[in-house]
Amino acid sequence: MNQLESVDSFTYRINRYKYTIYDKSPLRQYNLRATMDGKAKLKKVQITDGSNTALLDSDTRKFYLNNWDIEGVGSLDARFIQAGTLTADDGFINNLTVNALKTLDKSDSIGESVDYVHVKDNYLKLTTGTITGRDQAKDNNGNLLYWTDQSKTMLTTEPTAYPFYNLTYDPVDKFKLYLYGQGVDSYPVMELGRGDGVTPNSAKAIIKKEPDNLNITYYKSNDGAVREVVLGDMGITIKAESNGDIVIEGKNINVRATGDVKFEGLKYDFA
Repeated sequence: MNQLESVDSFTYRINRYKYTIYDKSPLRQYNLRATMDGKAKLKKVQITDGSNTALLDSDTRKFYLNNWDIEGVGSLDARFIQAGTLTADDGFINNLTVNALKTLDKSDSIGESVDYVHVKDNYLKLTTGTITGRDQAKDNNGNLLYWTDQSKTMLTTEPTAYPFYNLTYDPVDKFKLYLYGQGVDSYPVMELGRGDGVTPNSAKAIIKKEPDNLNITYYKSNDGAVREVVLGDMGITIKAESNGDIVIEGKNINVRATGDVKFEGLKYDFA
């Protein structure tokens, strides 16, 4: 049914008598568009249940999903998603696929440090981030976002004493796990420690599982000299560069060889 803009008269028939009614007053306009094929357009809608509980309000653009039970969501696109089972201590999600993931706590004061996990692309990081800046977050309609209370578990656009911030961090990576290389030829690498900043790797340890060996390397503080154990297809290599010592301790130490035993050095001490 399409709404008429104006009418001067209309005619109807009862039995064999025909009546014509004249009315020059303008028609009242309603924000309703409905067609016979079941389509409708409403400009202002408020929906409540039998207990007068708000379910939908088009004026405030709010859909009160906490008062609904929704089943079978095929696809959901959102900027912020929050739910009690996801932010509680225990929650379960089946078959979760994301482009990136961070596990942050509720700290939001400048200068605070936060330990978190960052997963993206083909790497996982354990990071300590120091908060260096913040600005209050907004939803897609430009409304400022707030935590509902001091527990900081749910968001709202209603003003509270607990603003929700977008935070800027100065990150320090303390553990990395990633794939080095491309495709079938890539292999896993672990980097441990933040380092001392003197060289790119000094005071860090790196474990690599290359195709033909397992390489465990520590890079000495200040200069990055290598202390390394390589377990390879051809044998085991232990290395300590830059005058590093190798010490083997134990109650009983046995050295067995099916071939030669060779010693090479400037001095030999046997006590």
